[in-house]
Amino acid sequence: MASFLTRPIDITAENAMFKGVEMLHPQKKIIVEVKKEKKEEEIISSLKPGRSPSLISGYPDPVLIEGVILNGSEPKLVNQPVRLRLPEQEWQRIKAEKGSIIGIGIIMTKQGYGLLCLENLTDRDSDKQTAWLNTLSCRKRWDPA
Repeated sequence: MASFLTRPIDITAENAMFKGVEMLHPQKKIIVEVKKEKKEEEIISSLKPGRSPSLISGYPDPVLIEGVILNGSEPKLVNQPVRLRLPEQEWQRIKAEKGSIIGIGIIMTKQGYGLLCLENLTDRDSDKQTAWLNTLSCRKRWDPA
C-alpha cells in the first residue's frame, strides 16, 4: 500500500502532443485501478507558475483520473498513486469508470510523463493483463476503442 506521504505520479496528455508522437512506442507501461475521476473545472488555476497554457486547455472538459498502480514494467511502481489528466473525450472513448482497471503507455519528455496509450483492461483476467503489459504495442489514446 502506498504511503499517504507519497506524491502521485503525474501523467498528462499534453506531454505527449507533438509532431511524430503517433510513431512512438511506450517507454513504460502500467496497469492502474481507477479510484477517482472528476472533471477539471479550472484548468488555468492548475498551471504551474512560469508555464504557458498547454494544448489541453483547448480541449473541452479535461478530466483528472486518480488511481493506484497494480502492475508495471518497473516493479518499483507497484502500489504507487498515479494521476492522469486528459481530454474527457479520450476518457469516455474507453468506457472506464471508478473501479475500472486501465492500461497506460507512457513516454518521458522534458515536460514530464506523457500519456501515449490508454486501454480499458477490466474485462481481461490477470494473465491477459500481464500479456498486455509485456507487449510493445498498445492502443494510442486518440485511436477509436
